[in-house]
Amino acid sequence: MRPALTINGFASDAVNDVLGDPGATTWGAALVGPVNEETIKGAGVALLLVLYRDRIRRPMQAFAVGAFAGLGFQVVENLSYAVTFALRDPQSDVVGALIVSFARALFGFQSHWVYSGFFALGLILLRMRSLLFPVPLLLSYLLHFWWNAPSGSEPVLVLLLIALKCGITLALLGGAWTWMLFEHRRWLAAAVRTPEAAALAPPAELATLPTRALRRNGEQFVRHYYGPAFAAVTRQRQKWLLRELTYRVG
Repeated sequence: MRPALTINGFASDAVNDVLGDPGATTWGAALVGPVNEETIKGAGVALLLVLYRDRIRRPMQAFAVGAFAGLGFQVVENLSYAVTFALRDPQSDVVGALIVSFARALFGFQSHWVYSGFFALGLILLRMRSLLFPVPLLLSYLLHFWWNAPSGSEPVLVLLLIALKCGITLALLGGAWTWMLFEHRRWLAAAVRTPEAAALAPPAELATLPTRALRRNGEQFVRHYYGPAFAAVTRQRQKWLLRELTYRVG
């Protein structure tokens, strides 16, 4: 967060020198924030993907890492805004802090964690040598730019644009999550047929892993014939097998 604030200050001065007023005031946040913040967060996510490359190997895993990194940034940013607006409010520090905190909590459900998740998804697709890798990388910048872009001065128009921005971001997130889910199931269905999987468990047990429904059916089967204690062991073993397959099968 500290590097982002420092760079934001220098970049804002540069934009102001180029655009002047009112251009810099209107477009400064849209031009500076996405490039600076997404690149800094992305560098941290890239470092994590390199350090834990033997454990983070699937798109869904990478997206989760990026999302949590973005969520941490988002929480710190929200706190910094709350402190800033508390000091600026001439009537009440508490009111100033609560107003901006409520507004950012209301619309922040689709901000930094989504952008960083997309960035991480692009990085893991690059590592997988997928030609789709530029798409989520660009989305992380474009969605941030669009969110920061001015929405006009009419309250009704502002609310409509905010709703539209939230809706499109959530639609893209839903599409990406659906793709990641099917990709993970496809990979898992192939992984249980590999020699690495055969060294971990018998075929009948591996066949229960590809989907949540199959895993639940396998657990219920064991519960019915052998009791709750064995079912609990089966559930723990399924988790272990899924983790080991992720580590051993590319």
